[in-house]
Amino acid sequence: MNKRALVAALGALGVGVGVLATTVTPAGAHGWQDSPFKSRQAICNQEGGYNSPDAETSGIKDPACRAAFAEIMKNRGGGADGRAAAALAFGQPQSVLVADSYVDGVGGMHRTRIPDGKLASAGNGGGADFSGFDLPRGDWQRSTVTSGAEVEVGYHATAHHAGGHIELYVTKDGVDLSKPLKWDDLEPVPFAYVNDPDLSNATPTKNPGVMSGDYRFKVTLPEKQGDHVIYTIWQRHKNADGTGGSGETFYSASDVTFTK
Repeated sequence: MNKRALVAALGALGVGVGVLATTVTPAGAHGWQDSPFKSRQAICNQEGGYNSPDAETSGIKDPACRAAFAEIMKNRGGGADGRAAAALAFGQPQSVLVADSYVDGVGGMHRTRIPDGKLASAGNGGGADFSGFDLPRGDWQRSTVTSGAEVEVGYHATAHHAGGHIELYVTKDGVDLSKPLKWDDLEPVPFAYVNDPDLSNATPTKNPGVMSGDYRFKVTLPEKQGDHVIYTIWQRHKNADGTGGSGETFYSASDVTFTK
């Protein structure tokens, strides 16, 4: 959902939307991990119900997403503004990011920019409040994947950006998933690193010359068993001299169950 549609929907509900003017990041240039292990922000967006007048309770059917919505509401003071902030987060799954800053954005300094316990929200580095996605819950929807299998990964991009890479990490064996995700919970080396992946299903956007679609690439999954989190980082690149491109970095947490 773009900002204009979200404002219209919230306004129809009588929800305060003044918060949107200062918290939203542009919707046209971002993305999220989508398949075969869907990210938390994508699940909560696609489950819907977050624009219901009763969204913090019965409007959202998924229990983890309902709790995430309530957490954002609470963190933003509740009431109409809290509801607007939570609806904004659920309507902007592509904006879980750290905005452009260094010559090469985050420049690989993910731990410096995002605190422990805030990995799934990217530390709210994109301006909106995504704190609900950090909740350590056993009822996040889990994708079942086969240990050691080769799979095709789909990363949805609301706007194609040439120049960048995608890294996929997985949690270490024995990590306590009942606690917020920390950097040391992840294996130190990504199990996949894909430089400048190709865009498929290219579709023109409202911005001239800009295409949306899916970055698709094959990876070999790690040898794991049971419940884990896969953490995806899409790092865009600037030119070496800091001109051109962007250093925005996007983050997604996906809950999975590995089977043999």
